[in-house]
Amino acid sequence: MNTNTLTIIICCSLGSFSSLWAEIEPAVVEAPVGTSENGGNWIDSIFGDGLHRFDVQAERLESDDIEISQYSFQYELQQPIVNASLTLGYTDYDEQYQPAVIGSNAHLVEHSRSIQGLIGWKLSSKWNVDVTARFYDGFASYRSIWIAEYYRQLFGLFPTYQSPDPKGQSYAVGVTYNYLSGHSVRLSGGYGRDTIAPGFSFGAGGLSRSRDTLYRKSSTLRFEDVWTPWLKSEHLFNYVDVTNRSTRWGVRSTWHAALGNDWTLRLYAGYSEEKPDYEAEYGGLALEWEFAPGWYVAADVAVYEDTGEIPNAGLVTTSAPGLETMQYGIGLRWVGERSSFRVYVAKYENDYDALSASNQFLSNLYQDRDWTMVQLSYTYQF
Repeated sequence: MNTNTLTIIICCSLGSFSSLWAEIEPAVVEAPVGTSENGGNWIDSIFGDGLHRFDVQAERLESDDIEISQYSFQYELQQPIVNASLTLGYTDYDEQYQPAVIGSNAHLVEHSRSIQGLIGWKLSSKWNVDVTARFYDGFASYRSIWIAEYYRQLFGLFPTYQSPDPKGQSYAVGVTYNYLSGHSVRLSGGYGRDTIAPGFSFGAGGLSRSRDTLYRKSSTLRFEDVWTPWLKSEHLFNYVDVTNRSTRWGVRSTWHAALGNDWTLRLYAGYSEEKPDYEAEYGGLALEWEFAPGWYVAADVAVYEDTGEIPNAGLVTTSAPGLETMQYGIGLRWVGERSSFRVYVAKYENDYDALSASNQFLSNLYQDRDWTMVQLSYTYQF
């Protein structure tokens, strides 16, 4: 995944569960409604013992010419030995395409769907292992939709042109070792296959297309440590190897601190690089205040900067120039005994470096934009 790609990550969600009630009739001795014969309630008889959690999230991101809506639903089961989760995702893209050089304006609407499953086992008091599989169908970003439309308008009438059909799958295995109380290390490795929207060019041999299948290998080493009752940290090191590209390395450090009884602070910073000349730096902080029992308000700010994607070979390239972004937002959440909800609103500003002659034809795509983000999420567990 390109670092410049605006990624909207989905993690929690909105859900509800019907209430249970008991009815006792006079002079009748019977189990309450919702209770099975073996003494457990009817929910446990269907789902089994353990913690059950339902999450639903809706997110909206929009600028003057692009709108992105994402939705996700997740069910998670946590048991003493086994834990599992299933996540369904749906994304809607709505873009007002405007060519910079040749072509015509177009209203683009695309949808993508995804499904992800995870199952984990507690092997002992110190060792855990988990396996994850994910499948998706559809474009992965608004940028790829824009670029695909550029090629369609330019080469769509050629008999050898084929419309893109992006999709992919990925698999990962992770092992966690809890070597001390409050201290753990996790190593995970993944493999993925992506069918992307290819680029096209016309030469002496006619219309040709670039590679449309990419393979990814990745590995992540993560350290989580609870240093004191009020301070914990997470340090992450990872690499990603994609077909026809150099390995991209990254590191990130995150710290959580309790500032008294009602305030918490989160700080993070990260860096990544890819040969020959790609570098990215980012960081941010968030401050949260519990102003009433179960009620929290938070404010955050984040910054990001990179040197631009490594250009494709050839006279023209779809690679993005250097990018600077800033995000700042405010959120409100409530946490109850079984359920919680969160509302978050943020502004997201991006500022691209000047384009070169090789990617000037995408100047309307790589233009500075101001985005508005709204997130709504709800969680229910029993």
